Amino acid sequence: MTDRKRILLVDDEPSVRFAIDHYFRAAGYDVQLAASGEEARAALAATHYDVVMIDVQLSGSVEADGLDVVRMMRDHDPSARAIVLTGNASAAVRADAVRLGVEHVLEKPVRLKELATIVAGLTG
Repeated sequence: MTDRKRILLVDDEPSVRFAIDHYFRAAGYDVQLAASGEEARAALAATHYDVVMIDVQLSGSVEADGLDVVRMMRDHDPSARAIVLTGNASAAVRADAVRLGVEHVLEKPVRLKELATIVAGLTG
């Protein structure tokens, strides 16, 4: 049995998914990708993730934005840790994220080394 930490990355931008996926797989994490709120909901219903990295604005998501997915995650798996990635880290987004128990809100573009340090601290 493996002790690799599991990450769910939810972002509608292919270049963001590619960069973060490549970086964390190389660091030994098990990474699952989702491009929409619907894909994220299905992944969360099927598997426990140690960390969920999620974009707030998910284009093409009919049923859910990123914070809606965090709400669902909290109902389904309260032990999962959440990091919000956003191009708009407004006070309202930050306040909503904090209310939902999100550990970190990072503004895009995200620095991978900073993100790795945060993930290591959350999965320690």
